Amino acid sequence: MKSIFSRVCMVTCAMLLLHHIATAQTETKTSILKQAATLQAEKEKALSEKLRVLAIQKHWPLVMKRPNGGNAILVGVDNTGAPLYISTENNITAAATIGTSKLWPGGPTGLNLSGSSNNVKDRLAVWDGGSVSPTHVELVGRLVRAIILPL
Repeated sequence: MKSIFSRVCMVTCAMLLLHHIATAQTETKTSILKQAATLQAEKEKALSEKLRVLAIQKHWPLVMKRPNGGNAILVGVDNTGAPLYISTENNITAAATIGTSKLWPGGPTGLNLSGSSNNVKDRLAVWDGGSVSPTHVELVGRLVRAIILPL
């Protein structure tokens, strides 16, 4: 009887310890995160300036409009000296591919998400390649440009 009780106690203690470890909160090192963000912003600003100068010298566009309506943005140079661009695609195609339209008003989920509720007002940020279009159907009259990063 004593042996079973000891085993039950050991298993219970082990489970409690594992639970404590799995659910323990970690302290956010805000000052370290802010320092890392500042350092990264400085690196990106320096890279942006280098790319701007190089683009002028080499006659490369910093931003190109793509035939599908997306943008291609100069982000670097490869090891052969060729320009590297990142690009955006048509978001409607991407939305259909991952089923986003099911979340929109009239969609089968009934969630009717449009990004216009008071719950997300002044809290929603959208990253897009290039400038946000002020005529974008979901964003008309709702844009606030808070940060302008140099290219």
